[in-house]
Amino acid sequence: MLATAACGDPSSMQTKRFFTVALGTIILTLTAASPTLASGQSRLPAQAAASSCAGASSATQDISHLMKTVLCLHNRERHQHGLRTLRWNNDLSRAASGHARDMVRRHYFDHHSPSGADHMDRIAAVHYGASSRTWSAGENLLSSAVHPTPQQLFRAWMGSAKHRRNILRSRWHEFGLGVVATSPSGQRGGLTIVALFGVRH
Repeated sequence: MLATAACGDPSSMQTKRFFTVALGTIILTLTAASPTLASGQSRLPAQAAASSCAGASSATQDISHLMKTVLCLHNRERHQHGLRTLRWNNDLSRAASGHARDMVRRHYFDHHSPSGADHMDRIAAVHYGASSRTWSAGENLLSSAVHPTPQQLFRAWMGSAKHRRNILRSRWHEFGLGVVATSPSGQRGGLTIVALFGVRH
């Protein structure tokens, strides 16, 4: 079973003023059996090429490779729609990773933490927009009890209108990803993934 949720903010905002739109959740089923991912993460290059996404159809135990492939799939899809390439951003990735770990640790799956913090609060906490006049951001979530390939998890997002809108929103410039090799319910063979999209002005 694979679950996804999307949250986006299409409007510009001042750094300390946050507005979010309604959340959406969808449940999908995957039949492919997959191995467990390793827990380590490493830094990614500034961007992944949109032309070829090596390993997209194969499950991987390398978290860094999974993250690079997911970014590549986003950029390939955006390229096909005439949209700008997303650049990897370490601050967004730090916020995404923290939320993914928190969902696994406290066993929930939501854009809002049990304390009420949302993706805008988490992004502000890592100082993503500290030097900018305005910034905005969106978030896609994925939870899987099995281990999908990068292509399967990306297609799950693209199959949902709200997630697709986040992926293909023209305003985004930057991208971050957090991945934990355990589902929020504690299944070691699953995944918890947080994708963040952002733009600063």
